[in-house]
Amino acid sequence: MLRKPVLLIVSPASRAANNGNWRTADRWSRFLRARYHVDVVTGWTADAPPPDCMFALHARRSAAALASFAEAHPDRARVLVLTGTDLYRDIAVDPSATRSLDLATHLVVLQDAGHEAIDPRHRDKCRVIYQSAPARTAAVRRTRTFDVVLVGHMRAEKDPMTPMRALHASCRRRRRDIAGLARARTVKRGGASRKRKRWSCRASSKAVRT
Repeated sequence: MLRKPVLLIVSPASRAANNGNWRTADRWSRFLRARYHVDVVTGWTADAPPPDCMFALHARRSAAALASFAEAHPDRARVLVLTGTDLYRDIAVDPSATRSLDLATHLVVLQDAGHEAIDPRHRDKCRVIYQSAPARTAAVRRTRTFDVVLVGHMRAEKDPMTPMRALHASCRRRRRDIAGLARARTVKRGGASRKRKRWSCRASSKAVRT
């Protein structure tokens, strides 16, 4: 029986954190296990068994593991998956994140704008892999409320109230209550918090938290 290639996914977050990095690592490991032996770890050093290929999530937080692997095994593939924090902050200001882009043999971003955010000299080795989700059965539409579910590790730098401002702006443009939006509710699900808020979108063009 042929040996499966060993693929190591380095995630700065463990299962206990249950945030976006861990979810990506866990999901990708399940996709890849049919063809590879996959391990998910939070770091790697040169004294550890070497994989055939390393996937590193987060340019800054996985920089040490990626650098160690590049030095110890320069001929092996190093795939860097850029996270949102990488793209909107770290690769512009953090030297370790910038070096990770140099050391990676392949780059992955999850949406088209990510490709444009990186330095042009790295774009040839960058690929866009769109996130997917299983098909869901449509729920029965509510008549009294319009429910917005925010799924993720919601925190201040991700500005989780953006959807509420979008609903408010929509009301202002139309100058009236919109059917289904007169009472908007959000449920935030993620590592940072789980909290329900109610907002009222009124013809007076004011969004009122209740």
